[in-house]
This record gives sequence, structure tokens and C-alpha cells, in this order.
Amino acid sequence: MSAHRAASYMNLNEKQAKELLKTRVAILEVLASGAPDPDNFKMSEEEFLSKLIAGLNTTFREAAMGIFNCEFDSIDVDGDGVISPKEHKAFFYGWGIPTEYSEDVFKVMDTDGDGFINREEFIEAHADFMFSEDENSRYNDFFGSLD
Repeated sequence: MSAHRAASYMNLNEKQAKELLKTRVAILEVLASGAPDPDNFKMSEEEFLSKLIAGLNTTFREAAMGIFNCEFDSIDVDGDGVISPKEHKAFFYGWGIPTEYSEDVFKVMDTDGDGFINREEFIEAHADFMFSEDENSRYNDFFGSLD
């Protein structure tokens, strides 16, 4: 659903939309690995977050970097190596996060102030959001306001 919504928001052509869907499915396949029936796998939001956090806070931290790279690629829909403000809004829109949060989050992630989020900035922000226990981390709103 998130891939279809983001593809619609970005007016992607069929090839781009399929590539976006492919990367999003790859992420979900990682989460569904080990499930008794992965083809009919269902997970609540609470289960998703619980499994994601449990996996990320153990030996899977290194594997998470691969997921973060894959996520970056799924957001960088034009493949130019950076996330533009519009692509970031599409990311939020695709996940059902109000796009009005995107601008502030984007500014925090764009640490070099060039108007784009590069791979390193994205991975730093995503990793800090997922792993940091700092209640005052600048990346606490990585997915928008959690209030």
C-alpha cells in the first residue's frame, strides 16, 4: 500500500512504480522470514514495531544497515543518489504520515544544508532513530511527530 501511494504521489511511470514496490516487498520479506506461511503473512503495527525493534537491538544491527540502504533507494525514486524534498514528502505520504511533518524532518536530516538528503545523512538519521536511547535525539521525529 505504501509503495502504491508513494508512486501515485510522485506520478511514477510503471517501471519506477514496480521498482519501488520491489524494494518495499524486499523489506517486508525480511520481516516475514521464519513465518510459518510467509505468503499469507500478516502483522499488526504493534507486532511490526516489536519485531523490528527486537531484531534491530540484537545481532541484526549490521543487517539493518542493508535495510536502511534499501529504504533509501526506495525513497530516491529518480535514482540520482539523493532524496529531494518532494521524494521525502512522498515517503511520508506513502506511509500515511501527514506530509506537513516532512519539511521539518527533512531540515533536521539535511545536515550539510544542501537541500537534499544524501545516503549518509539518511542512514545516520535512521540508525539514530532506531537505536538511540537519547530522549533528546534530533532524529526522534524521523517518521514525523510521534506525539
